[in-house]
Amino acid sequence: MFAAPLKSNNNDAAITTVFGKAKWFGIYNPADNSMKVVPHTEQGAAILAKLKEEGVTTILTKHLGGHPLQIAQDMGMKLFYPGDERMTLIEAVANFQSGSLEEITMHNIDKFHNH
Repeated sequence: MFAAPLKSNNNDAAITTVFGKAKWFGIYNPADNSMKVVPHTEQGAAILAKLKEEGVTTILTKHLGGHPLQIAQDMGMKLFYPGDERMTLIEAVANFQSGSLEEITMHNIDKFHNH
């Protein structure tokens, strides 16, 4: 299961450049090609716990700080950078599945934290 912060409450919404301040998160299940958008009403790392409860294993995000990255990794989730161009969650998942996305790790976080 994949998740990404979205610009609006719409399955075709673009992935936003913010993570913790995003108002919506898209959750996509490639097994049955289903997509849902959930509101981000939690504070801090609680959104990560909510995504984990939804079964999310991979987060696609354009910007993230070190603290949320560490929490997500501790929860067993991996994070990947979908690129700078406008992209929907489903488009980003297709790029992930083709192996073209770079994983965000503690070793390269500075590259993604300052976008």
